[in-house]
Amino acid sequence: MRVVALVSGGKDSCYNMIQCVREGHAVVALANLHPPQSANDEMDSYMYQTVGHNAIALYAEAMELPLYRASIRGSACASDREYSPTEGDEVEDLHRLLSKIKEELDFEAVSVGAILSDYQRVRVENVCSRLGLTSLSFLWRRDQSELLTEMVACRVHAVLVKVAALGLLPDRHLGQTLEQIRPHMERMKGKYGLNVCGEGGEYETFTLDCPLFKKRIVIDEQEVVTHSDDAFAPVAYLNFTRTHLEDKQLGDLTQAQRIAGLPATCERPELFDSPPPVDGSTDPPSEDATAVPEPTVAESAGWVWVGPIEGRADGGRSGMEAALDTLTESLSSRGLAVSDLTSVALFVSRMSRYAALNSEYVRRLGGSRPARLCVQAPLPAGSEVRLEVTALRAAAAHRRHMHVQSVSHWAPANIGPYSQSVMCGEVLYVAGMIGLDPASMRLVRGGEQQARLALRHVERVIQASSNDADTDTVVQTVCYVTDPSLLPACSALMTARLASSLQCAVVVPGLPRGAAVEWHVWTHAHNAQFLSECRQSSLELDGAAMDVSLRWSGAHRLSAATVLCSAGGDGRLSAGQLTGCLRSTVGCLRSKAGQGAVCHFRVFHCVEDGAAVAEAALSVRGPLCVVTPVPVTAVGDGVTRRVAVTALAMDAAREKRD
Repeated sequence: MRVVALVSGGKDSCYNMIQCVREGHAVVALANLHPPQSANDEMDSYMYQTVGHNAIALYAEAMELPLYRASIRGSACASDREYSPTEGDEVEDLHRLLSKIKEELDFEAVSVGAILSDYQRVRVENVCSRLGLTSLSFLWRRDQSELLTEMVACRVHAVLVKVAALGLLPDRHLGQTLEQIRPHMERMKGKYGLNVCGEGGEYETFTLDCPLFKKRIVIDEQEVVTHSDDAFAPVAYLNFTRTHLEDKQLGDLTQAQRIAGLPATCERPELFDSPPPVDGSTDPPSEDATAVPEPTVAESAGWVWVGPIEGRADGGRSGMEAALDTLTESLSSRGLAVSDLTSVALFVSRMSRYAALNSEYVRRLGGSRPARLCVQAPLPAGSEVRLEVTALRAAAAHRRHMHVQSVSHWAPANIGPYSQSVMCGEVLYVAGMIGLDPASMRLVRGGEQQARLALRHVERVIQASSNDADTDTVVQTVCYVTDPSLLPACSALMTARLASSLQCAVVVPGLPRGAAVEWHVWTHAHNAQFLSECRQSSLELDGAAMDVSLRWSGAHRLSAATVLCSAGGDGRLSAGQLTGCLRSTVGCLRSKAGQGAVCHFRVFHCVEDGAAVAEAALSVRGPLCVVTPVPVTAVGDGVTRRVAVTALAMDAAREKRD
């Protein structure tokens, strides 16, 4: 893509340009926002670095690129986590600048040097979305020690032009290079908790040279300006009073040629040259149409579960339209709207129909951004889609979305109407993750490689979503695979990296983009009890074997279970056996979460067991229990015909105990 780079003069915006070129993009222009003429050399801004702005013009000459500049007229008027266009906000200055550039220049993306600031990322993404541009933030969520080491290795010659933290002294550290300051910042990280890359405002830099520059910037004269002479954390910055450029004699080398030979910064997996097919060569078998379930709505003190919602084309409506009409009606009957959705499970009959189905999904749910799972399932004939959703009333718990749209090396960008995660109180819903290379948004080669990469995405999303959640707080994991031969490798990954979670694996006909593996998890933060109170048992029930794994927290009125059911003989489970399994699971869950707990079940089963599962579901579903049957190709290894149940129970009306 043709890229306009937002430059402040600092190391981060410069190094992100190098990453853009490394990924095959071309930087065609630079953009900078500077203080008004009447302002000082340095001004406070949540969005933009302004110290050193008087030397930014040299960047254009150093790179031989056009530079577009505008003054900062606004201020931080809208400081909420999410951003919407606000008159007078400094973000609108960026929108005006990029809009002007679009009138004069053809480009598709914007280079952004954000590392850790959600405030900056969200606002740049908002501007890019409004202008139809892609945000490229290859430094996003990178380990700062590793990143600073890389910058030095890749010959980013930047000097400190501002210091503003305990442990940094103007007379000692202003003017130091990245290589000189790096060991000191590592020590200050251990001593005072400083950010090695200065992400907490500890210091700011100005880049004098890097491999993309055809000329280097030389500082002839400078002065130190003291902003605050605090005894513990003085604030001061450098003002460049005279500078000049030196030619590096690079001739006509392209940007890609200029960075050739730089050390590799990220281990990149081998990618598919073209997307694999999204459907198999044969149609998956469908359930008997008589097994179509009816939707149920259950609520516990503001937490609402709805499912299953079947989407069958009728009267000119597509299956997705029909399903979303039913969903809207179900929510409306409880005084809710699609904006209250927190998670959506989307089971489609054919993944090749995904684009058409998703188009309607975007039109109807585009502004709600719940975390989403999408899987192909052998649904009943005529059914295009089956939905299951969770919603949350605003008064029930605080809700926070992680909706990262920037392309990075961190995890796949969200280019659709869903979030990587949604935090609801202490429950974190994570979207289904497949093995996409984040920088290119293409699948990596090999099922095992996809499994490892997708699980890394899960880990990173959890870590970025909450300081109190990690893989040890994952309560439940479902691994979807399209090839049974991947089950041993995926099982080993679950054991090694999600050891404390309840686990199951199922084989499905297809996954988004032709992926081989998709991980789906939810976590519960602040909850040591979930880590310690875990029980696994095997029960014999009417000739059926039940392997029950149960986790709970009485203090938080929550319990979860994963149950594997199997039968002897021909392996077929009867409706009576499945009814006993579901009722027994309800009993186990409510014994821990509370007798008034609402239960939510997802029942994975082979197509042949669809009628028996539907009959069993009828015996337990109701105002306090939602049961969503999910037909799959096989449960587990498929050697013994089994049914897998993932279940959650919550009694949110009971008082929580810390």
